[in-house]
Amino acid sequence: MTQINNKTIPNAMRTAGWLGIVLLFICVIMTNYTAHLIGRVMSHRSTMIKSFGDIGEDALGKPGRYLTNFSVYVTVVGIVIIYLILIGQMLSAIFPCFSHGLFTIAIGVVMMPVAIFVKSMKEAAWMSIFALCTTYVAGIIAIILTTMFYLSDDYLPQQQKFGFHTQPANFETMAIGFSVFVFALGAHPIFPSIYSELREKNMWGMTTNLGWVLISVLYFLVAIICYLAYGDVLSGNDTILTTIAKYYRNDILIKLANFLFVGHFVCAIPIFLNEFLGAVDSFIENSETCKFPSTLMRILCFSAMIVVGLFFPYFTDIMGIITDVSVSLGVFVLPVVFYWRLGSPGMLEKVWMVIVLAFGIIGSVVGIVVTVIDLSNNIRENPINVFFDQIFIVNMTLCSIN
Repeated sequence: MTQINNKTIPNAMRTAGWLGIVLLFICVIMTNYTAHLIGRVMSHRSTMIKSFGDIGEDALGKPGRYLTNFSVYVTVVGIVIIYLILIGQMLSAIFPCFSHGLFTIAIGVVMMPVAIFVKSMKEAAWMSIFALCTTYVAGIIAIILTTMFYLSDDYLPQQQKFGFHTQPANFETMAIGFSVFVFALGAHPIFPSIYSELREKNMWGMTTNLGWVLISVLYFLVAIICYLAYGDVLSGNDTILTTIAKYYRNDILIKLANFLFVGHFVCAIPIFLNEFLGAVDSFIENSETCKFPSTLMRILCFSAMIVVGLFFPYFTDIMGIITDVSVSLGVFVLPVVFYWRLGSPGMLEKVWMVIVLAFGIIGSVVGIVVTVIDLSNNIRENPINVFFDQIFIVNMTLCSIN
């Protein structure tokens, strides 16, 4: 269910302050509600509806399909790129003598057969279960290490030295926290594909509720405990495990958690990649002019995602832009519009739907402005030389030390 795991939730708290807990709660309630709307729409429509694009066309005609497909494909491609970036960064944290760009390339090459041969949600089902388990265990490790540090004798001296301070609210950057929370909870573009392959359709509501409870409990614990301990020293360019390693060393558990997070990303990539590559296959099959081999097209598409991941390693900012442009559209706007058109909401539910719609639109507009400014500042202050800084540099000094 999750698009991105608890490694970024504490950073979202840094950008929002303690008010981020309220923001996270609102996002949990609203994203769970819109996930239910997708199931409701599909349960009352033709069995020929298999995808989000099908729902869009059923509700709004061809323009609805185009708008929906834009949201879905930008979202899933963005997720895959971000996961590739994160895998490279986390493997580089485990093996610091190699650059994260080199690991991004390596994991992309290793996963190329998966991109070619995994062509349905059923084939990727076990991966989603494993991905959830790995992120849960890794999140628990982060909670345990942070709690141990917070209760240790070293915490107060470190707090005085480095300034682990929290704040009630940070309105200037709260929109970035909104983007992270929505991204973490918004796997809606792939829900219609999952729903269409369920044997027991009536289990959708219960399954959705259970998934949201499990993941939101973990998110709240990570958000509260990690922000309480580290406060504003949490960095958008660091993971929570990197922060823990700076102030409270426990190399074995930290590396284990990093490996688990990597396992989560590796298993999650095919789930989202399949949504996009499946559409590419359908386009080739139905096109009279495009005679490109499907396998070759899959290789080219995935290779392009790897290249983009190398050139734009600013994953927090990219995640924010993708969320504000496409994820919020697919999470807050489209499910509400579709159910309004195709379902039968009562007056009170319509009021609630308007609130959900307004929340998503306002959060996205503000988030785009803040995130684009933040990304431009990051690129200007931290320029990346892809070929030398990311790929070909092997830090022999670190290798000799480790």
